[in-house]
Amino acid sequence: MRKVIDEDSIGKPSSRNAPSGLTASAASGSAWMTAQVVLNKVVTVGAMLVLARILSPADFGRANLATSVGAFISVISPFVLGDVLLSMPRRFREVAGVAFWVGVVSALVLFVLMAIAAPLVESATGKAGVAVCVMMVAFRPACDAVLVVPFAKLRIDLSYRLMSIVDVVVILSATIASIAMAWYGLGSAALIVPPIATLAIRGLVYWGFTLRDIPLRPHVQDVRPVVRRFAIASLGQYINNVLQILELLVLGWVATEAAVGFFGFAFQIATQANGIIAAQLGAVLQPIFAQMQNDPTRQVRAFLRATRLLAAVAVPISIFQAALAIPLFSLLFGSKWDGALGVFIVLSLGQAFMFVSAPAIALIKAQGRFRAYFAWQSVHLSVAVVALSFAARSGGGAALGLAGFIGLQAPPESATPLAVALASVVVWGLSTLVGVWISARPANVTWGEVFRLFRTPWIFALPGAALAFGSWFVMNLFFPPWLSSVVSLALTGPLLLIAAIALTARLEPSTHLDLVAVVRRVIRRPSIGATILRE
Repeated sequence: MRKVIDEDSIGKPSSRNAPSGLTASAASGSAWMTAQVVLNKVVTVGAMLVLARILSPADFGRANLATSVGAFISVISPFVLGDVLLSMPRRFREVAGVAFWVGVVSALVLFVLMAIAAPLVESATGKAGVAVCVMMVAFRPACDAVLVVPFAKLRIDLSYRLMSIVDVVVILSATIASIAMAWYGLGSAALIVPPIATLAIRGLVYWGFTLRDIPLRPHVQDVRPVVRRFAIASLGQYINNVLQILELLVLGWVATEAAVGFFGFAFQIATQANGIIAAQLGAVLQPIFAQMQNDPTRQVRAFLRATRLLAAVAVPISIFQAALAIPLFSLLFGSKWDGALGVFIVLSLGQAFMFVSAPAIALIKAQGRFRAYFAWQSVHLSVAVVALSFAARSGGGAALGLAGFIGLQAPPESATPLAVALASVVVWGLSTLVGVWISARPANVTWGEVFRLFRTPWIFALPGAALAFGSWFVMNLFFPPWLSSVVSLALTGPLLLIAAIALTARLEPSTHLDLVAVVRRVIRRPSIGATILRE
């Protein structure tokens, strides 16, 4: 029997109301963060349905292109200072002041650079209105600088309940504002301004709870070590940011605004589920992993156990998304977004590999291995630039041919974004495998263990997804298409998905125990059983 180590021996979180031990903290934090993100994602998806009917693909294209340009310019993003602070949890009070002022300076520099770049980007791409959108994006670094220090403090304190309540209220308000702005004809601004304003509002509220615990006077002796870590971490994160929007950057140069909009829309929809699960789990685990720095083997084993649980949920969801894409789009979006359907299917399948990237990055950052993170992301970027450029210029015909081969009638205007999506998924899938191995090296994890993390969930997810698609296809022969889609999306699909998740978890006893523990925690039963960090 595997020995259970008492998490309290690693060191207690500093929050006065923190749960006893890191195990309980992880369970509680995951439950709170997941609950608020689920609520916000439901609202976001509803808002996307409304925005998709009010705004045009060109509006989405301009907004996504401007956001991508902003990410491309943000070499020294203030938000990265949060990773630096989380990697030094026991010295937070000493370095917080330096981090704050470094963030302010970097925000000012980035604002000037984006203001200079805005008219140049519009001139180079020939897309009217992009300059104004880039100027809106230029305010994001300043909002990041407001948010980053108090946000890091609350994460170190594991104050997930407080953050969840604040985020629910603020993000819900921003979503309503997006719809209102779109309704009054503000176009791309409805997609850009509210999310950026959300960062500043959250930061101001967080400051209200943490100001007395954050000394803002910088210590001169800490400037050099903080700036050095910030520089290395920024380079790694910058490359990751570019990778997140590289497809849109490539499409922005070679494709129409509508094509960019098709890809951006499909990406936003395809990543919603994993955004709820993987990204939030990574955010919860990073400060907890940071408190395990003295025991790297246990740290990595906890990561692997968390990843097995995550895979049991994320892989089936991703595959089912792809299987039910046709009824989803036909029921909710109509012919206006036909060009995004094939892209959505490809990106959904890609999420079955990419789900683990956020926890892997969280582990590497918690380990303070910013150089390894930079090297991994640099290789990924080099390969991606070549693959995506080739796909965008020469892969459209092959992409349409592949779509036709599997029975998907993709419109011609979707050729380029579909080719880029295919190339992106291949590159990201390979990179994710490498990233998991790199993050787990301190515990001498083998490639066999890495592959098993991905292989097992596909065993039940693929047949279940095929059955869900087949049942929809058969129902279409006897019932109206809208009724078949409703039944598939609301009944047969979810039931088969739950069965696939349950059967996947059954293959690994620890994963089954962890899944039961999470479910019990969510429904607020007294016992939480085993958890993802019991290693």
